[in-house]
Parts: sequence; structure tokens; C-alpha cells
Amino acid sequence: MTVVSMADHPARLLQAALQCAAEGWPVFPVWGIRHGQCACKKGALCGQPGKHPIYSGSFKAASTEPSIIRGWWRANPEANIGLAIGAVDMVVVDVDPRNGGDRTLNQLEQEFGDLPPTHTVNTGGGGLHYYYKLPEGEKFSCAIAGQGIELKTRGGYVVAPPSMHFSGKRYEVELAAVDTVSDAPRWVLDYLRKELREPTRGASGVDPIQSIMGAAFTAAGMTARNLGDDRVAVECPWNHEHTGGEIGDSSTVLFSPTKKGGAGWFHCSHAHCAERKQLEVWETLPENARSAALKRFKASPDWAPSEDGTGALPLPQDAPSMIERDLRAQAPEVASTEVPDPEEVASTEFPAAPKSDWKKLLRFDGKGRLTKDPGNVALVLQNYEEWSGCLSMNQLKGELRWNRVPPNGQHFGIEEPRAWRDGDYIAIAHWFAREQHVTLGRDMVEHAARVIGENASTDPVGEYLRSLRWDGVDRLSSWLVAYMGSPATDWSRLVGRKWLISAVARGLHPGCKVDTTLIFESGQGTGKSTALRLLARNAEWFLDSMPPIGDKDSKLATLGHWIIEFGELEAFKGVSLQKLKSWLTEQYDTLRVPYARTMITRPRRCVFAGSTNEVGYLHDPTGARRFWPVEVGVSDLDGIARDADQLWAQARHALEFGGTGNNYYPRGEAWHLTTQEQALASIEQGARTTRDPWADTLIAQIVVRGVLWCSVESALDMLQVPRGNWTPATGQRVGSIMHAHGWVRELVTVDGHTAQYWIDPDNRARAVEQIKASKRPTCQGGPVR
Repeated sequence: MTVVSMADHPARLLQAALQCAAEGWPVFPVWGIRHGQCACKKGALCGQPGKHPIYSGSFKAASTEPSIIRGWWRANPEANIGLAIGAVDMVVVDVDPRNGGDRTLNQLEQEFGDLPPTHTVNTGGGGLHYYYKLPEGEKFSCAIAGQGIELKTRGGYVVAPPSMHFSGKRYEVELAAVDTVSDAPRWVLDYLRKELREPTRGASGVDPIQSIMGAAFTAAGMTARNLGDDRVAVECPWNHEHTGGEIGDSSTVLFSPTKKGGAGWFHCSHAHCAERKQLEVWETLPENARSAALKRFKASPDWAPSEDGTGALPLPQDAPSMIERDLRAQAPEVASTEVPDPEEVASTEFPAAPKSDWKKLLRFDGKGRLTKDPGNVALVLQNYEEWSGCLSMNQLKGELRWNRVPPNGQHFGIEEPRAWRDGDYIAIAHWFAREQHVTLGRDMVEHAARVIGENASTDPVGEYLRSLRWDGVDRLSSWLVAYMGSPATDWSRLVGRKWLISAVARGLHPGCKVDTTLIFESGQGTGKSTALRLLARNAEWFLDSMPPIGDKDSKLATLGHWIIEFGELEAFKGVSLQKLKSWLTEQYDTLRVPYARTMITRPRRCVFAGSTNEVGYLHDPTGARRFWPVEVGVSDLDGIARDADQLWAQARHALEFGGTGNNYYPRGEAWHLTTQEQALASIEQGARTTRDPWADTLIAQIVVRGVLWCSVESALDMLQVPRGNWTPATGQRVGSIMHAHGWVRELVTVDGHTAQYWIDPDNRARAVEQIKASKRPTCQGGPVR
């Protein structure tokens, strides 16, 4: 059986699944990885991220039928690919180096000879899958060939390329591997036939729980489910530092001793535990648990495993043959209820295939010429050597781009890499007419070009942020003070930190909720705009000439920019408060980009900052929460240029690991203000809010009269506004004043008539009682004249 290499791109998961099926390998959908965690509803708490089936029974119902496969992946386009290897007389030697599989494989190869070259897959997590054929007519079942090596066949499955591993890397075919599946070596067959014994109780013959380390973990209540005869899942002593997984998954394991009298071998696959010594593990376990283990094994109170983890310990003759285990059963996986009906799910519009086989999917007419259809156009643009790699989509700009000059592009104005222009389709159409004798229309060419661009999309801001590594020096809370000359206050430290984190959130998770604007207050010439430009890291990612809010170009301006400055708040002028609040709150923008002929919706990638030298520039107390004002001085531009990468690196670290959880990371820091922090914000925002001239008069009347409640009408009477001048706008002014004063609006029914009243919340019961007792309820004490 030959194997066709699978393209390493998320958009081609369906095509890779179809290619497996074409080779006769049954497949089924497996949950993928999204935002660094399993896409199932358990998310970060999933014990098998990216490895368990989506649909109940789909493992047993693995299929090679294209219509069923299309239905599965149409419903779950990001699904990983499960391969039911036992159905095709294959065995996969699964080597897990995290659990010592690489060492075990070396030992096996020294004893039996090297594994024969075969189709080999890198799992993305450092492991390897070696695929081998089994003899026909003989039934086999899965087996264990040693610590960290499983032989998967009937009743087992593996995840196939180009699926996404929990590490963020993709399963991919090893470049040095051969393209065929070789016959399984004799020793693999012997293990499957049980002619070679699977390890029982590990190499030492000792159950991992019956080692002294196992006894200590048991006494501490830190053992979980059994993972095999030679290993058990345990709780890591440093579990509070883990950023993913759950207690009881296979990432933290206690193995049997490698020889009798050994202490047992602890291994945690989380990065921060990789260098832990067995002595550290022992000393971190609770003292009472260690004492119980030492007493059970009649060991010296001073005993401890040696630095290399061996820790020889003779087992006394009267040591208990078994230590009571209280292992948690593996929780059943949550799966969707039904597999979608393939007849109700449309197949993908543009079939694609790995590069080595793409020509098989081309369609020809009776004369052997390419037919005129979008699938053919897409296949050629994506795979033909002259066209492959020409197009991509810049996700920040929402822009189709030429990565290089296409065939004869210089004759059609495409002389260098650039954005797609309105007439560029002509270059593609002319090539097809000249080389393939196919006449193509504009719509077909542009549609195919956009699809190919999306399949090769780039995310410049996301790629930049993911490339950064924080050096551990704290700069985040003090950057406004250190680089922008702000006063060293709790407020400047708070909003400086939150704003940078919100920018990282928008960069990594487009469309997330960010509705606040940082406002720099200072005179002219202090370097505010230049500082923001330097923070943006790329001049193209920064915009300082924002069109007026509500203008037809204002939404278009959000594309392609990460940081947008409202210089002197000019874009706000002449815009209603309601429209301004609505615009700043938007998470998605629906617009028509230059190359598109239809409206599209794009998630926002940008955050906003403003600058002003005015006083009292906030006019609406209810909308002021969207603005974070802070005084600044002269900017340290050299310092920002030097440290901007580290500011963003720390902001990303805070977003992912710096708090008690946000919408994307279970231990990340939120970029929104808490209720307590908002109280501090209200003080700062109130100092910049212009006060309605009616406010002092109305509040004074309320205080003098001892009023506990009033209607809008009675408030206007107290203000002596002529009744002929009462309008909805005057009512809104009253409402804003009362809201800012801390009163609440409530509906009260008197004699079957319901009306709105503003009520002192500290005296609500008395106020409602007085309203109901009043015959003409307009204000406490009766009508106001």
C-alpha cells in the first residue's frame, strides 16, 4: 500500500481525510485544538486534548465513504483525523518519549535490530508513529512493547496528519521516511502474538503503587487512574503551576521501578517539570505521606532517592503484597449525539489534494481539455509550479496579496509583490486561455483566487506576538510612568497594564470584546503619536488619521491596523453620543473591502487611543466608562523603541498566565476592570466630565425638599422649565442627572396607572409607599408648583 504525504494546513483536513479514504484507510473525526486547548466542551480541562472522537460510536463507524466524510468535516471543519488502523491490517508502533519510549525503543532495537524504514509520522508532541503492514488472515490486538511504546492495531486508532497536536504543532510525515508501508518486523509480530510477554509490573515485576514512591503518592491521596501494568497516573506535586490538562490524565505518571528495590520513577510532561529530579519530587510530597511510606516499607527515616532517581531500597519480606488503591475511573468522553446525515451536508466547493496527487482531481472534457469550473482553477493556482504560492490573504488587512510575480505578470502591471487590484484577474484568465485553452470569467477567477488566498492566509500581528519571549523583567504596570511621563498613581499603573493586555487579546483573538479607549492628556509636541507608532512595531499597523466616526470609511480604516489614534479626538466631533458608544463597542465590522464585490464581515483586530489637551471633554456620564484618561508628559521614545517587544511579550504572558482566568485562558489576566477598579475609574472619568448646568439646581432642590422620589415632570417643574419646552431631550437630561446622582429608575403602579419614577435607592421602600399614597404622584409631598 502506498502512502501519499498530506499537506500541513488546517484548511486541508477534509482533503487529507478523503485521501486516506481513497487509500482504503477508514477515518473518523476527532476533536481538534482551538486557542491552545481541546475544542470539545471540556476545553482546558480535557484529559485527551485533540485526540478523542467527536461523535458517539464514530470510531467503530470509521468510513472510507466520501459522502459521509464530507458530512463529518463540513460540520466540523477543524476536526482532527482519526485513523482506524486495525480495520486495514496495519499496526502502528507508537513511541512516546515523554514516557521513556525513546529509551525503550533503543533497547528493543539493540536486541532485535533496527525498525525497517517505513511510513513515519511525527506527532507534533515529540513522538513518532511507525506504520507497518500485518500478515493477512491473522487477527491481532493492541499490545505494549515496553515503557512508552504501544502497538496499536485492531481496537485502536491514531491521529493522522495534518491534525493539530496540543503542543501547537501539526502531525506531519517525517521527511526522511519512505513513501510505503513496510511489513512489520518479526519482534513486533511476536509482541502482538504474545510470544514475547508484555511488561507486567514493569521491568522489575513491581506494581508502581507498591514502590516506596507509589506508597507516598497513595498516602497523600495523589494517585489517579491506572494507565497500564507498569504505570499509574498521579497528581503532580506542582499541579498548581500547570497551565493545561487535568489531574488523572496521562501527562503525569508514576512508573514501576526499573529493578527490584527501586524507588519508582516519576515523570511529568509539562515543560516546567521537565528538569525535576526524583529527589525534588520526594521532598515536595507531604511529610506525613513520606513518613507513612517509609513506615510501610520499614525504611530509615533518612531515606531518600538518589539524584539519579534510583534510590535502592530492599523490599522487606513482610512488606504488604498490595497497597490499597483508590483510583479514579477515567471519565467517559462527552460526545455529540448523532453523526450528521451526509445527504444533508453539501460537499466542499473546491476539492483539493496533496501536491503529489492533485492532478487526479482535475476535470477534463471529451477532448482532453480542462473543463471550465472553479475547482480546476483553484487546483491549478494552488498546485501548479508556476502558480503555487503566488497568492495569500493578509488577515490583518483583509487583503488578497501577490506574494511573488505570477507568470507573465509584468505584462499586466504585476511587477512586484503587492495587494490584489481590480483588474488583476486578467493575468490569470489570460494564462488559462493561452496555456490551457480555457476562457474564464472574472467572477470565477476572483472567487478561486480568494479561496486559495484564504487557504494560505497570513496573520502578521498574531505571528509577531507569538514569536515574543518575555525576559522576566516587570515593565507592564509602570510603562506609562517610565516611558510616557505619567504620574506614578494606582490609576496610571492599572490602565496602562490593562490597555496593553487588551491589545494583545485583539491581536491573538480577533473580535474579542474591547470597548475602551486610552486617552493621553497633554500639550502639543510631547511625542504621544510617535510613541504609539513605535508601540505598533510596524508603521503599517498604526493609524493616526482616523475618519470621523460614522463616515463611510471609518470601518474600512479599522482594517490593516492594530493601534488607531484619535488625534485631538477629532473623529468624535459632531457624532452623537449614542453613535459613538455603539461604534466603539463593535466587535465585528461589515464592510466592502476594495477587492471584494460583496459585503464581508471581519472581526476587529484594533485597539484605540486618543489624545487631547482639553479639560472637560467627556460629556456623558453614562458613556464615560469607555474612556481611560491619563495625564502624560514628554515621551521617552528611545526607551519605547528599545523595550516595546518586551512590553508586548509581558502583556502576552499576563493574558495567558497572569490572573484567575479570562475568556480564552483559564489562568490568564482579564483586560476589563473589576467593580472595585471601576470605582477608581469613575473618579478619574468624573473629573473630565462636563457638568450639566441643570444638575446643581435640581440636586439642591431635592436636598432642600428632602425628596425621596420624583418623576421627570416634577423635576422639570423644580427646574422651572416651561411646560411648552418639555421634550424627550429635556427628559433625557433629567435622567442623566439623576443617574449620575445615584438614583435608580423604577416603574410603580398607582390605581391601575403605571409610570416611571426616579427613587433614592437607600430609601426605596419608603419612596414606593409614598408614591402609592399620593393622589397625584409627581414628587414627594405632592405636585410641585
